[in-house]
Amino acid sequence: MAHFAGMTHLLVPIDERETSHRAVPVAGRLAKRLELPIQLFTRVEYDHEAEAAKRELDRIAEAYLGDNDVTTGTIFGEDPVESIVAAAGETGIGCMGTAASVRFHDGHFGSVAEGVTRTLGRPLFLVGPEMERHPGAPTRKVGVP
Repeated sequence: MAHFAGMTHLLVPIDERETSHRAVPVAGRLAKRLELPIQLFTRVEYDHEAEAAKRELDRIAEAYLGDNDVTTGTIFGEDPVESIVAAAGETGIGCMGTAASVRFHDGHFGSVAEGVTRTLGRPLFLVGPEMERHPGAPTRKVGVP
């Protein structure tokens, strides 16, 4: 299968919440099916956090991504939506976990997943909190509405 419409990588943003980690095994399956490398990353606020954050990403990749082509890294930035969209660049698609809830944020209702969906402008696979970590048989088809 050729690369997915010119996309070059599958970006998986990770934060401290369990819901973001649920996207990792799903991303591994999608990346294999779409023949894309994975970029697993997390946002940090300070330089001194980067090394520990990268070690944690490496641990997550080893635990859930097996023989996938994976790179890990950190990105600096205050706004999570802007950070994710910037990391995706012009040719990345995303796979991210979401709590699937609407909460009050900074004077408006919304979420990071909603912000990325509205801003990215290309496929974004959202993994909700009810998704099984190991969803069974290998992925055979990927449908994008």
